[in-house]
Amino acid sequence: MIALGIESTAHTFGAGIFDGKRILAEVRSVYRPEKGWGIVPLEAAKHHRQVCQEVVDKALSQAGLKLSDIDLLAFSRGPGLPLCLQAGYEWVRKQKPEKIGVNHCIAHLEIARWLTGFSDPVCVYVSGANTQIVSWVSGKYRVFGETQDIGIGNALDKFGREAGLSFPAGPEIEKLAKKGKWVELPYTVKGMDLSFSGILSQAKRLLGKEG
Repeated sequence: MIALGIESTAHTFGAGIFDGKRILAEVRSVYRPEKGWGIVPLEAAKHHRQVCQEVVDKALSQAGLKLSDIDLLAFSRGPGLPLCLQAGYEWVRKQKPEKIGVNHCIAHLEIARWLTGFSDPVCVYVSGANTQIVSWVSGKYRVFGETQDIGIGNALDKFGREAGLSFPAGPEIEKLAKKGKWVELPYTVKGMDLSFSGILSQAKRLLGKEG
C-alpha cells in the first residue's frame, strides 16, 4: 500500500509518500509571517491553499508516481489551527483515494517509533504547543508528564518575536546560542511535569521588554 500524507496543522503545508517500508518523498512549504509576528491563521490557511497542489505534485514527482498510484490519503485532522486544518482537508476531500484522518500528535510519535524500531519507547514529545513525556503502554500512548503552562516551541517563538527574529524562531535562536554565552534562567520541574513560563519571562526581562 502506498500512502500520501498531508500536513496542514500550523505554518507548514507538507506532503509525504510512504510505501510501508520507505519514505519515497517529503516536500513542504512554510508560511512565514513578517518579522516580529507569529502565525496569523487566516494568512497561513491562504498560503496552504495557494501551495497545496504544487507541494503534492513535487512529492509525486520525487517518488516517481501519479496520484492514481496512491492507495490511501492520510491527513492531519487535529490538533492544530482550525483554519489551517480546513485548508488541508479541502484539498484532500476532492481526491479519489480512500481517506483517513490522523491525530497529529500520535503521528509524530509513530514516525519516531518507526524510524528507531523501538516497540515501547519513552518519548520526549516536543512541538510548538506540546511538551510531554509519553510512553507506549498496553497498546496506547500514555502521558506521564507535560508542560503546565506553555509548550517549549511556543515559548521560543514568543521570545523570538520579542527579539525581532524571523518565524519560526527556533533555528535562529539555535544559531545565536552557538555564538553566545551561558545565562542562568529559572526552571520548574514538579514530579514529571514541567513549566517554561519562568524561563520565558526572565529571558524577556533580560531583553528589556518586560517591566
